[in-house]
Amino acid sequence: MQVCIARLALIVLVFPRAETSLANVTAERAIVTRNSRFRPLLAKSSERLVYASFPAYPRPRIKLETERASELPCELDLPATGDVEYPLSFDNLANGKLVLSFVASKDSLYRYLLVLVVDQAECQFLAVTTMLDQSRDEQMAQDSVFVVTGEEEFDVFLKRHQHCDQGKACRLRYSHIGELIGVSEFDIAADAESWTVSSVADRNFSDGYFYTVTSRHGTVVQRLEQDLQVQEELQISRTFLYSASRGSVNSCRAVSATRLECELRDVQLTGRSRSVVEAQYFKSFVRAVRLFNLSDGSAMIVYIMQVYVEPTNGNRFATYLQHLDLHGHAGNPVKFQEDVCKDFKDIGMIFVRDNFHCFSVYCRDTINTKCAAVRTI
Repeated sequence: MQVCIARLALIVLVFPRAETSLANVTAERAIVTRNSRFRPLLAKSSERLVYASFPAYPRPRIKLETERASELPCELDLPATGDVEYPLSFDNLANGKLVLSFVASKDSLYRYLLVLVVDQAECQFLAVTTMLDQSRDEQMAQDSVFVVTGEEEFDVFLKRHQHCDQGKACRLRYSHIGELIGVSEFDIAADAESWTVSSVADRNFSDGYFYTVTSRHGTVVQRLEQDLQVQEELQISRTFLYSASRGSVNSCRAVSATRLECELRDVQLTGRSRSVVEAQYFKSFVRAVRLFNLSDGSAMIVYIMQVYVEPTNGNRFATYLQHLDLHGHAGNPVKFQEDVCKDFKDIGMIFVRDNFHCFSVYCRDTINTKCAAVRTI
């Protein structure tokens, strides 16, 4: 994920001009946690949003709540296998089970990846541990291990592991019942500053993976087959925003102080369209921006704006959406959420069904979420 936090002018002029249209817009939802050890997380299960929080008292545990107030939360004690340092990811398998992963450590000797496969209906989980080739006193880079979910399996990608040769990255595949069912390795660039892996299709490994490496020379994205052989490769320079998922690789780069050029690409990494976006100051400032791939191959830019309120000259934060369609049209930014939490850490998007997506702002104790179907007219 690439999040840009900056004080930039709001992007409001686009060429050619179109309209960003939102349908079936939901009410804004907010979850506020108290005494949570970590910030809350959000995932989807059977077209329902599921919130995870981590109460510390009277004992450390995981609390899973759906968006339906009539449903009782599921509370699970953390496994007594060591010290949980932080949550790494929260997602779901296509069969509806949830996959929650943590980086944990045992005494001061070593770190390991703890993955919980949760059956929320039964409020039960099974735990899978994967040793990390890293001691607790080493700096742990959060982009050194990834959990990618499929239909009934999940993959763990990591740079170093006992099952893989020196200098190789490793993929460990586990079943939904926690069995290690496959180990593969692949090359990783020696000068890689960061890297990411995502499945080409949501929760389906049959179409392979997008593997992205960023170094001082730029960004290289490869489409890997199921067996991790390179099928396509593309080099992108000077990326400002980037997203590789749902069969698309989309990016934006700054071409001047007030202009972005965005390009949408298909699964073969071939360009579909380009959009040019102009910036203009009008009493609001961009504080964070993310690019997301939508289910139809188009893209959405999500901004967090600091909005000044007159006459008190107070301020609040709002989100704006700007749609980039497959024909090179960029819609006008539209205000989406009126007042979101201020200590934001991340912006997220969850695909629910058809062209219906939910956008969230993550803060230390709060998640603000709102959903809509998106199209450009």
